[in-house]
Amino acid sequence: MKIISPALTIFFYILVILILYLLPTGSVNLNKPVIASFRLDSLLHMLLFLPWMYFNSQFRRHQGKLIRTRSIIIWLFSGILLASGIEWIHLLVSYRIFNFKDMFYNIAGLLLGMALVPVVNKIRGMSAASLKND
Repeated sequence: MKIISPALTIFFYILVILILYLLPTGSVNLNKPVIASFRLDSLLHMLLFLPWMYFNSQFRRHQGKLIRTRSIIIWLFSGILLASGIEWIHLLVSYRIFNFKDMFYNIAGLLLGMALVPVVNKIRGMSAASLKND
């Protein structure tokens, strides 16, 4: 089975984010549905950026390099630039609206993803170890 390279995965991930953020949504309004006083679109903003930090760990592992603090910081800042940059682009697009809350939830998704990376890697390590033992 051929595995897709992490660089290609990251490219398609960013492409999907750009498409979702920049295409007109038409009659779909995610600002109205509310779950426990939390707008559904805020949750979607967080979920879109949740995997960003995980991609760093996979990309570095694929290259056979250790994940160093410097690469994590660079990757985090590039994610923050992407997360905030997309909202700032909304100022240039007539059919989209800039919203600080959306930018906040984008960055919150990045930070939550960063906190979850060690947990996910540990779980994946445990499942890989159990597969080797079987």
